[in-house]
Amino acid sequence: MKKKRLIYELRWVEKGRSWRLYRGRQWAVEYSQRITKRDAERHARKYCHGTFVDEDRPVQLLIKGKDGRIQREASYGCDSKRRKG
Repeated sequence: MKKKRLIYELRWVEKGRSWRLYRGRQWAVEYSQRITKRDAERHARKYCHGTFVDEDRPVQLLIKGKDGRIQREASYGCDSKRRKG
């Protein structure tokens, strides 16, 4: 049986002025206000890869900019349908 993938989103939260990693509507990790997007993205990638390894479930990471648009995505254990990989 194929396991359902987990989807995480790295988003900027203006109210807290910080980057947060969300799983669904709940945030999983909040990064320091002083952290740059580049560092937050690096930590989010490590977190998602660790989740893939620990839970043996496919994981997809969506990286959004401050404007809320998807800038990049990464998948661990699954490929998105629109790209061959």
